[in-house]
Amino acid sequence: MLKSFFARFGLCGAAVSALLLASPVMAQTPVALDGFLAGIDRGCESSAQKKDYEASLYERFGPEPKPNAPLVLPANVASAFGVPKVEKKDDHLNVNVPLTATYRGLRLRNLNLVLGLDNGIYSFEVEFDESADKVRAVLSSVVAKSKKILDKNNEIGATTALSFKGGKATLSCDLSN
Repeated sequence: MLKSFFARFGLCGAAVSALLLASPVMAQTPVALDGFLAGIDRGCESSAQKKDYEASLYERFGPEPKPNAPLVLPANVASAFGVPKVEKKDDHLNVNVPLTATYRGLRLRNLNLVLGLDNGIYSFEVEFDESADKVRAVLSSVVAKSKKILDKNNEIGATTALSFKGGKATLSCDLSN
């Protein structure tokens, strides 16, 4: 079961030096996550770093939880991540990770993930700590480009969007199949 999750996302092995437990002390100054989030602008691809982190969350909290399993984060971005809050549902995990970080110069508040329990459910969103106007100005063309990439070979109905609700701006990708 876990192997199929890893294979689905093309997970690569992380170097032993990159294995870190979630940092109990978050950064005071935002950490740039442009490398970690690389690929969002290319049809909702995920970087190897993001894939490894998601796989480690799945291993720790998934269908056969291993509470002591390390969360895999590169040392240069680990302090940006707070302690994950996980809600286990019948068929998926809702994961909310507080961030002290930026993406494309925009301050981030949270990384939210929906990880299916061996069923193909998968989505993620980054929540911004910026005004809707600022997020729209920086990311509208990025999301439009990403949508075009998704639409070329989109057999699973994947979507990406900028959303502005309740004073909250998010960039989301849903790759569920």
